[in-house]
Amino acid sequence: MSFASRNQIISLLLSALAVACLLGVWGYSHFTAGSAHRPAAVPVVPAPRATPVPARQVKTGRTPSAMEVDPVDGHAFVADLTDNTVSMYEVRHLRRIKVIPVGQRPVKLEYDQRSSRVFVVNESGNSVTVLAAATGRLIGTTPVGRSPETVAVDEATNRAFVANYGSATVSLLDATTGKLLRAVPVGTGPIAATADQSLNRVVVVNRGSVDTDRQPTGDSTADILDGRTGASLRVLRVGTYASAVQIDETTHRAYVANYGSDSVSMIDLVHNTVVATMPVGKHPSALGIAQAAGHVFVTNFGANTVSMLNARSGGVSREIGVGAGPWTIEVDARGHAYVSETATGRVAVLDTVRGVVTRTVATGESPSEVGVDDRTGQVFVVNTRSNSISVID
Repeated sequence: MSFASRNQIISLLLSALAVACLLGVWGYSHFTAGSAHRPAAVPVVPAPRATPVPARQVKTGRTPSAMEVDPVDGHAFVADLTDNTVSMYEVRHLRRIKVIPVGQRPVKLEYDQRSSRVFVVNESGNSVTVLAAATGRLIGTTPVGRSPETVAVDEATNRAFVANYGSATVSLLDATTGKLLRAVPVGTGPIAATADQSLNRVVVVNRGSVDTDRQPTGDSTADILDGRTGASLRVLRVGTYASAVQIDETTHRAYVANYGSDSVSMIDLVHNTVVATMPVGKHPSALGIAQAAGHVFVTNFGANTVSMLNARSGGVSREIGVGAGPWTIEVDARGHAYVSETATGRVAVLDTVRGVVTRTVATGESPSEVGVDDRTGQVFVVNTRSNSISVID
């Protein structure tokens, strides 16, 4: 999220009405859908009416905001915005092991298996805290740019890339020590980042400038960076008010969700070009890649649907109806995708091959992030408003 919208979105998760208002539903009412070519409408598969299965809940801090799972050591980490802490859990029984003080307003966590580190992005502290995943030991806290929003790790180069929304830079860190190596200028409002490990490419999505009413004044952009040095390889124009990016490493395609123009931009990372722009539902907010199924899933917050795309062609093959306020999505290794429904207090479980909802699970209020432990098959859901974690077995 942006410097302004990150704070608003956490507040919006505390109220279903605020979700609709502050995510920009008001502000985008007069948008048109960018330059994406719109084919014939894809029918929406309606959401099932079955009674949701309740998930067990465990209480956590006052404002849980982010989660990461370390499947190697069997730990889960949950950031708390209000307490400026990260809680470390043993995943099998979700027993809290310790509470670790970090920087101000931790908004994002990222686990790196190679270095066995957890990176904590402290938005108001303008810093990144590095933890040892096996023990929770504090390695150190590194100052970065203004209002950092996210971090991506290239395990092949042992580099971490921190997107600093407020200073239009990316801080390049040593992933083992957390040492700052250099700052790289990028576009306005870097908001999301991810890495292609085999190509050593990092994609940083820049939201772009907005006016006083938070209306975009131009297209968003994507910086393609060298995963070793951070050098800029190409800058590409994408849609409007970009919100998320994911990479399919089997095809070396990056997908950018354009919240403002209701589209997804597909980038060929071998040639560093935008090869297609696909129209999806209203206000796409997050992406999930199902590599084995060959599908890309897009949560459409304003349409209460999930778009299923062909990972190679980019074509929209199905629109899947879900509950109100689909915000995030997480794909596991067993052929399931988990969609958080912020306004219903549920998670929709999708079959990634068939593109259908197989069940819904009742969680706490305002489910936001979802974490998956592929070794145990457990799924963890952060419930911002009810200050809890739900466990889906």
